[in-house]
Amino acid sequence: MPLGYVCEVASARLSLDSFIPLTVMQLAVLADRKHTTVQQHCQRGSIKAVKDKKAWKISPHVALGYLKSIQSEPFISNYNHEQYKRDLKNWLETGVGSYINKDAIKKFYGDLLD
Repeated sequence: MPLGYVCEVASARLSLDSFIPLTVMQLAVLADRKHTTVQQHCQRGSIKAVKDKKAWKISPHVALGYLKSIQSEPFISNYNHEQYKRDLKNWLETGVGSYINKDAIKKFYGDLLD
């Protein structure tokens, strides 16, 4: 396995584990899909994503939901989606994610805070 690919997977996992919005490429790497496939899902709205400047960004809980929907291992066995959403909500409410500006919070995490 090429080192570059391993680094891409590690970066994508770090974003997911740190509740940071993922890029199309990061989600594609985790899902073992082509980035064009994930981008098309974003464009069609089957993956709820936000166009941030020129690039799509996917909320971490949306990304995890997509990974579970396509039965992507190891995410099915290693993540409890509901617990992940609770942890993410707690992370936002306790101010740990306070370095994220308010507009980004509304864009990427607004549905969790309603």
